[in-house]
Amino acid sequence: MALLVAADTFRAAAVSQLKIWGERNGVRVVAQQEGADPSAVVYDAMNVAKNRDYDVVLVDTAGRLHTKVNLMEELKKIKRVIGKNL
Repeated sequence: MALLVAADTFRAAAVSQLKIWGERNGVRVVAQQEGADPSAVVYDAMNVAKNRDYDVVLVDTAGRLHTKVNLMEELKKIKRVIGKNL
């Protein structure tokens, strides 16, 4: 069983778009409001995944380049959140 995580909270309509894909494919989507901290969304999703025995968790994040330090730091934070929840 797979779980989608809407961690791209900054791009307009990213959460809505992922929810539509989830509905079309019968896959649950964990999301928060637009502008939420992506790591907080991932934290919530990891709790759902552990409590409901999901096999696969797919995290949709904002696009980023390796040269954008702040975005790469955000990705590192997301990775830490996932690691602590495993």
